[in-house]
Amino acid sequence: MSSIHPPESRTMRALRTERWHSDEAFQLAWPADWSVSVLWPSTPPPLSAEQITAALRNPVGLGPIADLCRGKRKPLVIIDDLSRPTPTASILDPLLDDLKAAGIAPDQVTILVATGTHPPPSDESIARKIGPTAARDCRVVVHLDSVNCVHIGTTRFGTPIIVDREVVDADWLIGIGGVYPNNTAGFGGGSKLALGILARESIAHLHEKHRPAGWGRDNGSHSFRKDLDEIAAAIRLTALITVHVDEEARPVRVVFGDHRAYYAEEARWAAETYRVAAPGDADVVVANAYPNDSTLVTARHKGLAPLRLARPDASRVVLASCHLGPGGHGLFPLVDRRTLLQRIRRKASVMSLSQFAAVVAGGVRQRLAKKGPRFAWPVLLYRPGSGPKPDLPRVEGMEVAPSWQAVIATIRAQHPGVQRLRVVVYPCAPLQVFDSSPSPALVLAAHAAPAVKESQP
Repeated sequence: MSSIHPPESRTMRALRTERWHSDEAFQLAWPADWSVSVLWPSTPPPLSAEQITAALRNPVGLGPIADLCRGKRKPLVIIDDLSRPTPTASILDPLLDDLKAAGIAPDQVTILVATGTHPPPSDESIARKIGPTAARDCRVVVHLDSVNCVHIGTTRFGTPIIVDREVVDADWLIGIGGVYPNNTAGFGGGSKLALGILARESIAHLHEKHRPAGWGRDNGSHSFRKDLDEIAAAIRLTALITVHVDEEARPVRVVFGDHRAYYAEEARWAAETYRVAAPGDADVVVANAYPNDSTLVTARHKGLAPLRLARPDASRVVLASCHLGPGGHGLFPLVDRRTLLQRIRRKASVMSLSQFAAVVAGGVRQRLAKKGPRFAWPVLLYRPGSGPKPDLPRVEGMEVAPSWQAVIATIRAQHPGVQRLRVVVYPCAPLQVFDSSPSPALVLAAHAAPAVKESQP
C-alpha cells in the first residue's frame, strides 16, 4: 500500500476551518497514487480597508450614507447571523465613521442580528462577527422569531409580514449581508436579509408557499424573491451593503446602495465567479463546509451541495469542525421526525386544496419511482481544526469519522481493487456554484496535482 503524503502543489494549498472560532488553516494528506483535484473559485484579491470605505462612499441609486441618515435618532443596522460568513466587522467600522459624520454617535446605533429561526448566538460569537468597536459601543439586539414581533401587513402572495419591533421603531434602516448560493432562493442577499427578522409564521409561509429556486440559479423572477422584495419594501429596507468573500472569508467585492438597483448584477457576478465544474465521474468527492462549518445544521444545509451531484457509487466526504455542536433550525431540525406532521400542516395552511393535492401527488410519485437509495455510501464527516468537538447526534445518511486516516481507509474499502482513485475537492462548497457542462475528465486532468515524492504521514 502506498504511503500518505501532504500535497505540495498550488492546487493543494491549505484549506480553512472553524469560521467564527480559531479560523485556522489545515492540510489533507492523500495517498501518492491518487489523482487529486481542488477546484478553487476565481475570486479577485481581498479588498483593503481603504477600498471598502471607497465602496461605501460610492452608492448605487442612493445618496451618501451621511446624507441619508442625517437628523435620524434611531438608526438600525440589520446584519446576517453567524450562519453566514459575512465579515461584518470590516464593514461596520467605516459605516460607524460615516454615521458619526452625520452626527450619530455609536451608542445611538442599534445592531439587529437577523437570526431567522436559528438559535441565538452567544455574546462572544457576536463580538467576533461585528468586531470589538461595535460590540463595545453599539446596542446589539438578537432577533427572536417568537417574541417582540409586529404584524404590519400582507404581501400579494398571502405572506403575513410579522417583523421584529426594532424595525418598526427605527427611523432609518441599513442592512449588511452577502450573496451566497442556497436552494430556496437561488442566491441569498438583497431582500432575503429581511427574512431573518421576521416571525416564524412569516418565515414558514415563505418556505412552504414557494417552490425552491435551486442552488445558485438565477432567481430574479422567482416567486420567493418577489415575495421577499415586497416584504423589504414594506419594512423600508432599501439601503444595503452587499459583501462577497473569497475561500478564506475575506471581502473581495463590496457594493452599497439601493439593492433593487444592483442586486441582479451581484447575483450574476457571484454565479460567474464561484462557478466550478460538477463532480462528474470522480470516485471521491470532498466538500469543505467552510465558511459555514460551525454547526452540523449549517454544514448540512450549506456544505453538501456538490456531494448531491456525485455519481451513485462515489465516496463522499464533508469537512466541518462543528465546533458549536449540532446547531438548530426552527423549521428544518436535524433529526426530529415529529416535525413531519407540522410540515404537512404548514403546507396545507398556505395552499389551496388543489395546490396541496398536487404537491401530495407529486411526493407520492417520487416515492413510488424510487428503486433504492440514491447513493451507495453515507457521507463521511471529518472534523478538522483544533477547537472543541462537542458530541453530535446521529443523522441518517452520515457517519462521523474518528480521524483522517479512518476516512482514507473507508474510501479504500468502498473502492476495492482500484489503485488510482480520482478525487475532486471543493475548498469552500457553501460559496460555490456547480456547472455540469465542462467535461469532468478534462477538468480533472487540468487541475490534478502533479506527482510528488512520497513521505510519511
